[in-house]
Amino acid sequence: MTELIAATGSPSWDMSRTREMVRARWGDKALEALRPVLRAVTTRLIHARIHFQDYQRLVSEHLRQPLEAGTPWWELMWVDEEKGIGASNYFFIAAEGYVYAGVQAQHAIADNLAHVLYYSLGWNVDQRIPLGKVSLGTVCAQLARETTNSPELAPIQQALDALSTAPAYQALADVTNHIKHHGGLPVRVGWGTSEQTPFEVLLSAFSRKQQTQPPREIAAFLEETYDAMSRAVVTTGLALNEWLESSVAPAPPDNSLHQDSTPGGQELHPTDQPARV
Repeated sequence: MTELIAATGSPSWDMSRTREMVRARWGDKALEALRPVLRAVTTRLIHARIHFQDYQRLVSEHLRQPLEAGTPWWELMWVDEEKGIGASNYFFIAAEGYVYAGVQAQHAIADNLAHVLYYSLGWNVDQRIPLGKVSLGTVCAQLARETTNSPELAPIQQALDALSTAPAYQALADVTNHIKHHGGLPVRVGWGTSEQTPFEVLLSAFSRKQQTQPPREIAAFLEETYDAMSRAVVTTGLALNEWLESSVAPAPPDNSLHQDSTPGGQELHPTDQPARV
């Protein structure tokens, strides 16, 4: 896969160019350190999309198709042992598995992106942040300090700060950390009263940092967070490439011995409909 689908006219992050410029600016070792985390940014987005597609298929097979075929809704949830209560249990467990995997894949992208900046800006050279401490939070804080004397870093700082403060990302972080530390969030089904919305599948309410988090309709939540993550990634990548362009000597590097066969693509685009491709 070479790119993620974008709306017409949307900008794209040329990751091949990022690799070329990092090698030209910092050398082969920096490029080799960058490759896996740059790839992870793309593949985590793809993982999240795959998990969402699996979740949609599960909901369709277990709920939407039987309801459209005339099965009463109570038979889908409350049946006796002989008629398949195991199938009902499987639906909830499988739904949780797909949802948890999807939100965790999305949440990991922020720290993957922080590592991309760490190597691309050369902070690993002087251990400006200890490698074991690199995260979205520590890179945002370091960028805030660096921008005081290096205003050319401001677009990167603004892009990363916009991600860290975005409501969709904060909701994603709350859900992910609750799942990680408190044993998960139950999936439940709410039954509607119309043919247009016969049901909705929800993540249960929970409390995080002494604040109540409401139930969330899963499909809408995953689409919103994916859109926020993919757009923030591209915005940050564009700002990074702009900084690298200004810091690299005009002569292009010789990449003849470093053919770019890294899975994950050459360009990354933001997308309006990420999960339905």
